Amino acid sequence: MNSKERKIDERNREIYAGLLLNIAVVIIITAMVYLSVVFDDKEIIFPEIAAICIGSFLVPNLLWKTSYARMLIFITLCAICGVLIVIYVPFDKPFQMVIAYMIGQILFLISGTTFAPMISAIVLPVMLGTKSPVYVISAFLLTLTIILIRIATDKMHVTRRRDFKRVVHDKSEESKVFIFRCIVMFALCITGFNFKLNFLAAPPILVLFTELSSPINKGKKNPIRIIGCVFSCSLVGVICRMLICNVLNLPLYVAAFFVGFFMIIVLVRFKVLIPPAGAIAVLALLIDDKFLLTYPVQILIASVIYVLAAIAYGKMFEEIEEKEEI
Repeated sequence: MNSKERKIDERNREIYAGLLLNIAVVIIITAMVYLSVVFDDKEIIFPEIAAICIGSFLVPNLLWKTSYARMLIFITLCAICGVLIVIYVPFDKPFQMVIAYMIGQILFLISGTTFAPMISAIVLPVMLGTKSPVYVISAFLLTLTIILIRIATDKMHVTRRRDFKRVVHDKSEESKVFIFRCIVMFALCITGFNFKLNFLAAPPILVLFTELSSPINKGKKNPIRIIGCVFSCSLVGVICRMLICNVLNLPLYVAAFFVGFFMIIVLVRFKVLIPPAGAIAVLALLIDDKFLLTYPVQILIASVIYVLAAIAYGKMFEEIEEKEEI
């Protein structure tokens, strides 16, 4: 086999591997929702699993700087904390969500990783008022499933395991961005609940905001593509649910299958790998019917505000650094 034939063969293997991993994403999302229908328990649905699938299977290297053990530990720990906040913190929901977001950020820093999906794991049960251990068990088992599949694909050389080195956060920088995030999130959360726009603080959007505003994430951002991708995924979730479940009267897991399929297409078309966008699509399968029509609009408003806030903070941070250097 000459070099040209080897390149073609390698390219074909990459295509087939990519196809199989895309199929795995759709199957995991569909299976999760199928189990929720079989057991008649929507708390089995953990939307951030879509984000973890995207970051684990749609790229050769794991998207985040983390170890598999830390992924599992901190998703589970955050899920437990979220349920405990609902049970034991005697405040109104907006204040519970702010507390959850603050604790989530602290755990995020303690984790020594860039694995921001853990923040959704703590905020989601608070937003939904979840008190059942089913949510925690589901988050644990689904994350474990993804990790086991990823370990298998690493061994088959379909994906590549990244050597993990603990992320060192600058305490001064992180304390500033911690306060900034909490102020922005609190303002939108209070506004949202006062005007019945609860999804201005949707957990996957908070994950996106955390990732974009991180001092570690100093790469260039394309706000139009990011916002367009997130908004399109919210439309995918709503359209699939309304058309398949409400119009055709088919089970929710059928809608989940098409959500997973079209979600991947949206990510490919926008040429941006944004894991929270997948969670936004799946979250549409979990919310009450009365919110479906306004859900994409709320997500659009929230994504515009959070993305622009993150970019504004980044520019301000750069200006401060430049002044300090001078």
